[in-house]
Amino acid sequence: MRKNNKQTLISLTTISSILGISILAIFHSNSISIDDTTNPNIQTIIEAEQTLKANLQDSKNQMAKEMQEIATQYSLPTNATFHSEHSFSEISQQLMQVQAQKQARTANNNIIEIEPVWYEPGFFKSDALVQWQCAWLKEAVIAQENNNTSRLNIAITTLEEFPKKPEISMFPDYAIFLKDNLDPIKNGDTKPARDFINSGYSCVPQNQLNNS
Repeated sequence: MRKNNKQTLISLTTISSILGISILAIFHSNSISIDDTTNPNIQTIIEAEQTLKANLQDSKNQMAKEMQEIATQYSLPTNATFHSEHSFSEISQQLMQVQAQKQARTANNNIIEIEPVWYEPGFFKSDALVQWQCAWLKEAVIAQENNNTSRLNIAITTLEEFPKKPEISMFPDYAIFLKDNLDPIKNGDTKPARDFINSGYSCVPQNQLNNS
């Protein structure tokens, strides 16, 4: 969804089971008429750098805040993580291009169009909860493969009680995720869950399984 002043809003789109979300913002480097004063994103090089630096810091602050909120509400198995990699490339790539032009003698007079990027509230919470789901599914696999019934029951219960949480609204296909991955574990089959965890699409390396 885009705002009228060409800011990009990265939103919590529908998540089928557990999928990562990414979107690419556009950096406008074409020649722009200096008479176009109606667009607040048409700025001098110096102004654009300041805008993008602030945009990047705001995004990092939002991520830290949302990750901390999840960490206080949800527990993880041993050696698991809520964190996934965020390079904020939608912002940082624009910033790098702006800074590359900063050395020009007329930088204060040169104008450029940028596109600040904003993340919908809850975006980083959903990322953290993807990893939470990966971690507990991994725990269930390990428990089943080691015939640890008590450990398995804790993992199963934890995953099956997630629909009682308000954050379940971020995962409309969660029931399918359980059916495809957790139900086979209950019957002794860990292969679907292993394949999901190690696919590389959702679970970060720390929440993946080895190939043993």
